[in-house]
Amino acid sequence: MNTLITYHNFFKDLATRHKSILHTEDEKHFARINLSKHPIIGAEDLREFFNSQAKHLKTPFVLSSAPEYQNQNNEDNPQRSIMGEFFIMGLARQGDYEEQESTMDAMKEIAEDFVAEMIEYYSINEEEGKPDFSSINIEFVNNVTTKGYCGAKCYFNITADANGKYLNKSSKFN
Repeated sequence: MNTLITYHNFFKDLATRHKSILHTEDEKHFARINLSKHPIIGAEDLREFFNSQAKHLKTPFVLSSAPEYQNQNNEDNPQRSIMGEFFIMGLARQGDYEEQESTMDAMKEIAEDFVAEMIEYYSINEEEGKPDFSSINIEFVNNVTTKGYCGAKCYFNITADANGKYLNKSSKFN
């Protein structure tokens, strides 16, 4: 998951393989989004997505939010953090709180399945990084719009060697 393409493809693959989702090109259950980290603008990004794009997706669906990369260029051990998030969203009738809670519980269970797959992936591909288990957080999402979408949002942090990301590469310049 070191590039934006591999990051999103990782979650698309999970959406394709998970038996409760089964994303295909004909029956879409996966989308990408780039949410602002600013809380007000990020909420507006999300509202805009749900009001315009979500209607093209079948529920439950996976919404892969672009990660934030942070590098710490310590000379002895440069590190790179990948701070990511994804949503697992379902649909419930507005005003039916038991159905909404049941849907959110089901979406949280799928999010936990995704986290378990991520942990398994990084145990096999240790050179790509290590999930910080203390930073994995799943929260419920409800009342995103008046359309009844609800589910779970997962935040995570993965730390990897920076591999000289900020080393001068003069060969790339004239």
